Amino acid sequence: SIQLIQPIHYHYLYALPQLLFGETPHAIRTLSIAVGVIAATLFGLFCREAISRDRTVVFTATIAFASLSNLSRGLATHPELVMVLLLVAVWLLMTRIPGRGTPVGVLLGIGALWGAAFQVNYLTAFLILAFCLDYLIIRLRADRLARALRDYLLHGAIIFAGFLASFLALLLPIQIWGDVGGYFAAQFGYLSEYGIDRSLGRVLADLPKVSRDYAVLSAAVLAALAVGIRAMLSRRPWQGDTETAVLVGRMMIYIAICTFAIVLNGRTHDKYILLLLPSALTILIAALALLPDRTDAKLFFCTWLVFFGVISLEKERVLLKQGIEGYVNMARGAPADTLDAISRYIRRDLPPGGTIYVYDYPSMLYLATGVVAPTRFPWSLHHL
Repeated sequence: SIQLIQPIHYHYLYALPQLLFGETPHAIRTLSIAVGVIAATLFGLFCREAISRDRTVVFTATIAFASLSNLSRGLATHPELVMVLLLVAVWLLMTRIPGRGTPVGVLLGIGALWGAAFQVNYLTAFLILAFCLDYLIIRLRADRLARALRDYLLHGAIIFAGFLASFLALLLPIQIWGDVGGYFAAQFGYLSEYGIDRSLGRVLADLPKVSRDYAVLSAAVLAALAVGIRAMLSRRPWQGDTETAVLVGRMMIYIAICTFAIVLNGRTHDKYILLLLPSALTILIAALALLPDRTDAKLFFCTWLVFFGVISLEKERVLLKQGIEGYVNMARGAPADTLDAISRYIRRDLPPGGTIYVYDYPSMLYLATGVVAPTRFPWSLHHL
């Protein structure tokens, strides 16, 4: 009976922890922590396989990613962070693809991950575009032009099969118990109304404003751009390390296309900057790995990434911090957070069958209290 205006995987992600732990804010926080930890772990493994097996480098990559990826608002993880998790998982699987041959299982896995990511947020289409260019570079470096193009098309077909299987599997519950036609009608209606008619100049002018909540992450992205551009303009990029130079070039493709997607979207929400995190941090970790071991420069670089990443976690809106503090508060018998405190107040003082309107607060409050919302609008901003 719920009108699904978001991609279906988005709803699964929020429903699963509530199925396991109950319909409480605690369940959503559990999802936030799990996504953050898994994404950071996968990124550390990717850096270990693609950049360096140096424990200092891998540790720095993991901690920096965990810190910067959790600079987010609200009680629940954003779809963009789930997209980032699945993107890093794709990169990790790509390290398993040999120079020659057709690893069907790996390619199907990559396609399945893209299908799941697309069903979280349709901006994944831009990540897939960047992946297509990225994978073309990998195939062209692995073999001669004719064979490389042949393998590229064959592998692309297998990846698309995995994408299609994942895409349809996620729609299966709607096919069985719901209305598939109504679901797609709601999706198209949502997408047609989602864009904003804003000039390019206005969008670009707003980008610095929305990056304030992500100041550390924005600084990391800008640093990565500076390092990447300088390397590409250098006569001997990356100290003659061709593989690292190619990796940086590939990451620049993701940064360029994701930036284009943010600008084209017209909605300069700060959470979209998360899409730039994996590629930007990969460039910085690649630069770190090239520094000689046991040098002051390498120690400074590691300390800088870890220290400023951890400092950023002191922000009040950080998901990981909110989740941990919520558990600590509940262990003490206190309300987990402001929403929990308001929920307890309403449940204690509201008479049975009564309702209440809480201005400028998320609809999760009604779920936490079991109170029927007084209007048909799920968000108070729709009343304005």
